[in-house]
Amino acid sequence: MRSRVIIPVAVLVLAALVGMGFLFLVYDDADSTDGVDEDNVDSSDGDVDVDTAELIERALSDSATRRPCSGPDTAPQVTETSTAYRSEKVGDFDQPTWVEVHPVNGWSIVVERQGRIMDLESGDLLVDLSDQTRAEHDGGALTAVFSPDGEWLYLYRSSNAKDGSQRVVVTAHSVDADGLTIETDHREIVSVSQPSAQHDGGGLAFGPDGLLWVSFGDGGGLGDPWRNGQDGSSLLGTVIRIEPKPARGGYDVPDDNPTFDEPGVLPEVWAIGLRNPWRLTFDESTDSMFLVDVGQSCWEELNIVVDPLDGGGLNFGWDLYEGFEPFQTPPDKPDVEYELTDPWVAYQHGAGRCATVGGFVYAGRALSELDRTYLWSDYCGSDVWAMEQGEDGIWTMIELGLDVSRPFSVVPDANGEPLVISGFDDGDALTGGAVYRIVRADG
Repeated sequence: MRSRVIIPVAVLVLAALVGMGFLFLVYDDADSTDGVDEDNVDSSDGDVDVDTAELIERALSDSATRRPCSGPDTAPQVTETSTAYRSEKVGDFDQPTWVEVHPVNGWSIVVERQGRIMDLESGDLLVDLSDQTRAEHDGGALTAVFSPDGEWLYLYRSSNAKDGSQRVVVTAHSVDADGLTIETDHREIVSVSQPSAQHDGGGLAFGPDGLLWVSFGDGGGLGDPWRNGQDGSSLLGTVIRIEPKPARGGYDVPDDNPTFDEPGVLPEVWAIGLRNPWRLTFDESTDSMFLVDVGQSCWEELNIVVDPLDGGGLNFGWDLYEGFEPFQTPPDKPDVEYELTDPWVAYQHGAGRCATVGGFVYAGRALSELDRTYLWSDYCGSDVWAMEQGEDGIWTMIELGLDVSRPFSVVPDANGEPLVISGFDDGDALTGGAVYRIVRADG
């Protein structure tokens, strides 16, 4: 962590702003939930009344975009492109985004972006919420996690409120692991309004404390026009730490949250300063948290919190910084000093790199030479990297030499072996998709 004085950057060009496109779409399908206690569901609104003209004017006046990329690229050196591995198809699915393993019996499910949950082994449909899921831009059904006891499944997806406004929501579904069934009926745990159909986040995991950790995007728009990244009074652009209450809906806030009782910050907020934190995972051996944040113009970030249970109250820097580079000046605060947490890795766009999808720390047995490496990837690439830190503190990576189209996620299977979740690219649309397992090339 270091103190930074924020300095101005270049002014937004209107053509670039319009060219990127601000899409304020309203959808007809409203989400319906049985038995929700509305008093226990957060609906942080993220300032959704700003119209397009005001947004453009604000962005122009506040220097919300970039000069050419500068600052340090801290991507680990690639020391080898391996020929020892290949990808083996597990099954075909329709735009899969995540695979989740039941903690008791190893039953594995696949989340499909359109709002469906499938059985990984049989391919059978388990849950269909496609009529309640907004699968636009980077939204959709993005992640799921079983509760530690396996009795509930929590699903993170983009949806619409009853008034048609956009939101992201985490819902709880009852699970019968013996019968391999998941209830379609659900209760809402948390709901957050989205001012645009972008930057829907997607991180969802139970931490070593048994609590649910969720990462939300900043609500979209070029240059964080609603300035949610530095606003702890909104859930947009944050990581939250909560105790879900699936039987009644909603959640409780643990009283040891680092921002608890702090003025101007919601008590469930554990960290701020995030743009589009796509994946959040924990290393089961060390409890360290790995959080990737998709950048805007230049930089993709990997943030590692070595001891999340002894920390929190962190500011990862967006929209003051992207990577290690100053991004924009805070409104009316040109010389304020901020305590920001640096990313462990910031790599630049280009050469098949555009959007980090994160991964997990490998602890399986079949590929023992990869033990304790962080396996991760980028959506614009087709390979998977194995990253490790040497005794000298320097990070290095090897490329596994795979060719998997459009990686969405890298996750462990029931035996801890790596799966790569792929979407097939068809021009501007994603069609098809598959789940692959990484195995030895000679196996």
